[in-house]
Amino acid sequence: MIIPDALQIKQLDAATVVAQNFRSSDLMERAAKGITNYLLHDNPHFEFFIINCGTGNNGGDGLCIARQLLQAGKNVKVNICGDVHKSSADFALNFQRLQTQFPLVIHIITNENSIPSFDCDCLIDCLFGTGLNKPINGLPALIIEKMNMADAIILAVDIPSGLQSNTLSVEPIVKADCTISFEFPKLVFLFPENAKYVGQWMIQNIGLIDTKSAGLHQHLHFLTADDIQPLFSERQIFAHKGSFGHVLTIGGSPGMEGAAAMSGLAALKTGAGLSTITATNLTVEHPEMMYTGFDNIIATISSKKINAVSIGPGLGNTISTFQILSELFQAYRQPIVVDADALNCISEHPELLNKIPPNAILTPHPKEFERLFGAYQHWFELPNMMIQLAQKYQVIILYKRAYTLIACPDGNVYFNSTGNAGMATAGSGDVLTGIISGLLAQGFTPKEAALAGVYMHGLSGDLALENNNNSNLIATDIIHQIPLAKAIIMGTE
Repeated sequence: MIIPDALQIKQLDAATVVAQNFRSSDLMERAAKGITNYLLHDNPHFEFFIINCGTGNNGGDGLCIARQLLQAGKNVKVNICGDVHKSSADFALNFQRLQTQFPLVIHIITNENSIPSFDCDCLIDCLFGTGLNKPINGLPALIIEKMNMADAIILAVDIPSGLQSNTLSVEPIVKADCTISFEFPKLVFLFPENAKYVGQWMIQNIGLIDTKSAGLHQHLHFLTADDIQPLFSERQIFAHKGSFGHVLTIGGSPGMEGAAAMSGLAALKTGAGLSTITATNLTVEHPEMMYTGFDNIIATISSKKINAVSIGPGLGNTISTFQILSELFQAYRQPIVVDADALNCISEHPELLNKIPPNAILTPHPKEFERLFGAYQHWFELPNMMIQLAQKYQVIILYKRAYTLIACPDGNVYFNSTGNAGMATAGSGDVLTGIISGLLAQGFTPKEAALAGVYMHGLSGDLALENNNNSNLIATDIIHQIPLAKAIIMGTE
């Protein structure tokens, strides 16, 4: 799915109202119903709600939620900050409805002294929505500061108040425990500095029309199972190991054989027919893999009919690494996966960047990215910076972190939806390299392999965490879950 900006969301709302032939207030009612159902069914222990509303459409959402909760028998108080006579049309309509049915629950905050206590089970933030384009000050700022000190679970509707959707934000900002976004994630949810404001976030479907039908186009995407599933197909009955390709993993220097072994094994678990790794110590415990030396790698690629190459896991960063990369980039012009020590070597020899085969997949973590391409000032710069780099060098760049970013030469950036903090463990990146190279060997295009590989890797990590009862993970835990992750993606599990 795309990650729309504030203007596109407004356009999509308007297009939905026209296409479905109803009023904008009906769409607001639908959005509020989703929030109400979540509160009633997923949090039945909540009895007392306080809803803080501005006078825009986000405040209108809050008034709808209040009325629906009251109709369900819950205890609700509504605080309004702003002039109700200068409100949005949908706010005004829902204010009238609430005032008619439940007039005693409404309190207008006019000054600092009229800010009430926020002691309740659940404090709902509906002060400002995605249309906010400047820092908050004055009375709303005081309200937010008091909200953040309240002894209550804070739920932000659509976006935490004070958090601007399309630019850098400054405090005060509501620090929500949970944020429910309508239909799409907000770009700002995916940046690490905003985690303390957004909390756990989820998406509530409100039945907006398809973005293509609305004529919306965006180069930012949130990668989901719907994007990945069509890339996979069932194995044919007469297929053989040669049908699924042969992966060569170049790595495994003395003392680091395990990195190459994990990468090669991950390629097999992903579905590659054959996996060969370079290694100086051939006592690695997986008999399914084949082994070769570092001598004359190009000849090895030719003689073994290699379909996909990855380089870097446990390779080491020595003069021999530079020589191997130089030889490989000159003689082998097919898409490859470049990881770990190979990236470190390129950062020390930047002339190699212009020699990387077209559509190669680079998989740097944040420090490797900075060494390769330089620093960026803030997260909003990163997606466009990655697009420019991907187009300049005609490569695919994976920026490994929570919500891993994948930038493609076609100008699109994808944020991954799977994965967890437990995957920040030694060898996890080697596993990712193996998954991607395994998909390349099976005939996936570089873009398909990058997108599907990142998603499958994250899902495998999620399954591993679940099966380990949320305890610490190691890389092999992730490997063991790859077949199940693949089956879930394909819909066969």
